Amino acid sequence: MTTLTLQPDAAGGYDTMIFDQYTTKGTSTNLILGKDDLGDYYKILIKFTGISAIPSNAIINSATMQLYMWQEGSNYVVNWIGNRILKDWVETEATNEYYRATGQPWGSSGADLCGTDIDCVTPLFSGSFVQNPTYGWYNFNIDTTEFKKFINGTYPNYGWRIGHNGTYANNSAYWFYSSDYATASLRPKFVVDYIIPSGGSQTIWWFKKWWKEQQEKQPRILLPQGVTM
Repeated sequence: MTTLTLQPDAAGGYDTMIFDQYTTKGTSTNLILGKDDLGDYYKILIKFTGISAIPSNAIINSATMQLYMWQEGSNYVVNWIGNRILKDWVETEATNEYYRATGQPWGSSGADLCGTDIDCVTPLFSGSFVQNPTYGWYNFNIDTTEFKKFINGTYPNYGWRIGHNGTYANNSAYWFYSSDYATASLRPKFVVDYIIPSGGSQTIWWFKKWWKEQQEKQPRILLPQGVTM
């Protein structure tokens, strides 16, 4: 098993937040998700470039983004969703209303246009925060099948956008530390556990995968005597 841990703003990537204004926030020490007390919606854009170090034949066991929550202003249970971004963007130039980079507009404000700005068909991850959550590390578990497509070249890596999944009243926001926060250990992390199959281990893995798929299709399929899964 190999574990790869990446952080933005090293060799690993970058992040920013976009909200209901025209200003860029690529150097902010915060990443805000949700709607603040003034009614501004915040979304997070984050990209981990270091995933290119993972071999294309790797078997992905888990892929987890970790953000450190240090403040919240939420009186609600809030659902969130992570979508794949479909166009490149620049950390210090992306804004909510118009641009993903200078002179290069989003399809619609907030990087909201499905099929142009983000993939709305297959979310990478989703979940919810409870009302008044505990501060500390929060895990965003990436769908491994979808993540594998970044590794094998099916998807170009433009990162992902995290936003509210629904409509909420004011004061439903969460504050996380960004890649520009002074304490490096509290900056965003991306942790991938994977193995590189070789020889018999690869054959066994593919057989188990095939068997599981067949069980889902034909529950009565039996294994040879003495063989267990």
